[in-house]
Amino acid sequence: MDIEKQSSDAGVADGLKTVSYVAGSGGNHELVPGFIWQPVNIVNRQAWQEIERQIEASKRKISAGKVSCLHYYMTANQMDSSLLAKYTSQSRWLVRLHMVPFFFNRLRASSISKYTEIFKVSSDDLIQGKLNPPVYEYRGYETQAVD
Repeated sequence: MDIEKQSSDAGVADGLKTVSYVAGSGGNHELVPGFIWQPVNIVNRQAWQEIERQIEASKRKISAGKVSCLHYYMTANQMDSSLLAKYTSQSRWLVRLHMVPFFFNRLRASSISKYTEIFKVSSDDLIQGKLNPPVYEYRGYETQAVD
């Protein structure tokens, strides 16, 4: 296996330093720079593709008026209503209620500020339903297209 070729392949860890263990001479394990196990890259790409599909489905639901923009931010940040409820110190049923556009449009400023802190968006963007990129894209970890 050509270690140099494998470690230079574009993968999910683009831009991040990675190491892998390989069996070296004498049966000892050695650390080598880079990602040399290609199935990990494939599985990670498939996972990111699924996340992107879920994000697109959320955008369609918002366009159809079925859910509020909180659904997009929750999905894009890989959360469910239970996790979001814990982060915002609210009950799960209340977070689910806020996913309904009718109730979301009537949220108080205190509730809006809880969501803006978690999702790193302005209150105006959240109130207007603007769908900003997920937080991980701000850090340079956006998903890569698969050939």
